[in-house]
Amino acid sequence: MSTSRVDVGTPPENFKGWIRTEVCIHGFANLPTMRDEAVLSPQFSLLGHKWRLWIYPGGTNDSVEGCVVIYLGNCSDTSIKISYGFSVRDATGKEVVHFDPQTEEFAALDSDEGEGNNARGANLAKRPVLIDSLVDGSLVIEVRIKSTTADNKSITQFIPTNPLYKKMFCKSLWRKRQM
Repeated sequence: MSTSRVDVGTPPENFKGWIRTEVCIHGFANLPTMRDEAVLSPQFSLLGHKWRLWIYPGGTNDSVEGCVVIYLGNCSDTSIKISYGFSVRDATGKEVVHFDPQTEEFAALDSDEGEGNNARGANLAKRPVLIDSLVDGSLVIEVRIKSTTADNKSITQFIPTNPLYKKMFCKSLWRKRQM
């Protein structure tokens, strides 16, 4: 499943720059519902950082009773300040859960900034709401993040040079010299 977007008109300034990915938790209804028992997503990359979701289907000890808790964690070795949010849509595409954007500094994974500063969490929704929103048995969580600094170096992409052009160009020059 992929996500695409088409804009009509010019998006407002605060709308620009959001990057989205979907994390699908397959078989969500069958996950354990004991408190403080997490299910981890595989790592995914956004804004040049590695991220992971921690989902607590039964909540945590300090969460609202009956709520599923979600954490977004920075798994990279550099810190980053971002705005982030979550949403869940049902099989018809209707948004049933919306977590308003928050702006936070996510510490590097192995930093001295204290345990827990590289992950942020929230009560996502009551479990029955999420069960009613499953898409073919899977909970689909949209993760949205946006860099909060215009000069964020972490979003620079590395694009390696292609050695094929150089090899082909050099060979053709060598052949011309041989003639």
